[in-house]
Amino acid sequence: MSAPDELGDEFVSKKVLQALGIDVPEDALGFYVKDKTLYIEAMQTGDDPGPLMIMVDTVEVPLSDEQVQRLKDGGFYSSKGFRLG
Repeated sequence: MSAPDELGDEFVSKKVLQALGIDVPEDALGFYVKDKTLYIEAMQTGDDPGPLMIMVDTVEVPLSDEQVQRLKDGGFYSSKGFRLG
């Protein structure tokens, strides 16, 4: 994924990931999971007032077996993705 519009339509609280011990960037837009790795899409921040477009960075977080199971139990283990709100 490389654009925020490719994330799913369902909103999830950042607290869901934080409860798993995952640091969520303040400017995070959403996340998805693939192959025991959590990918957090976050707006790119910087001091350059460039063109009016959103640049997105992807933060990769390897997941433990316990984190994977907890995400699956909560219905949040999906490559479709979720928006953070």
